[in-house]
Parts: sequence; structure tokens; C-alpha cells
Amino acid sequence: MFGIPMVGPDTCGFYENNALAETEQRELCARWIQLATFYPFARQHHDKTTGNGKGGPALEPYVLGGPTNGTTDYMDMAKASIIERFSYVRHMYTCLFRVNQNGGSCFDPMMYHYPNDDTHF
Repeated sequence: MFGIPMVGPDTCGFYENNALAETEQRELCARWIQLATFYPFARQHHDKTTGNGKGGPALEPYVLGGPTNGTTDYMDMAKASIIERFSYVRHMYTCLFRVNQNGGSCFDPMMYHYPNDDTHF
């Protein structure tokens, strides 16, 4: 929309957060992965320079687990989101290539395509 087609977050964040319990951090990371599914640029990134080189708990999708020991709820949420992203990533990258070559955008508001439709806005 603003001419920057390749944008997205560093999923699960950079800095150690002592205000959240480890379970809350894992759920928050799983939710970030769900959101990042729909960004053109999405990467899992974690900072190792804070907390004496520890950088907080490991938040890779395969170690998220669940709210209690032995459960995999957060890991399953992350896995489903990553699989969903893979289902349309070729379409998204094709669109981004076209935008790179010809200008425009891939992610337009509906009002750009239906400016006279007042029933849905």
C-alpha cells in the first residue's frame, strides 16, 4: 500500500522479557508465528546478546511445547501456521516479483478494487 512490498517482523522478538513467564513467552511466540504467516517477509529471530548471552528461553517452533509439560498446543499452532504459509508462498513470491518489475502492490485494501461498493465498508 505504501510502496514497500517486502515487510515483516522478526518473529518472537529480539530481547529477553523478564516480565512474562516462560509459558506466556511461548504462547506469545506461537501467536506471532500465526500473524507472521501473512507477512511477505517472516523470519524466526532471537537475540543472544541480552541476559549474559542467554537471550531468554529458546523459542524455535519445535520447542514451544504447550501450556503444561507434555503438551504440544503452541508447537501445533506454529506448525499449522507454517504449513499454511507454504501453501501460498509461491503465489506471494510471484506477486512480489511482479511488483518488483512493474510496480504496484500485492496486498491491497478491498476498497481499491471495489471503490463504489458501500455495503462492505
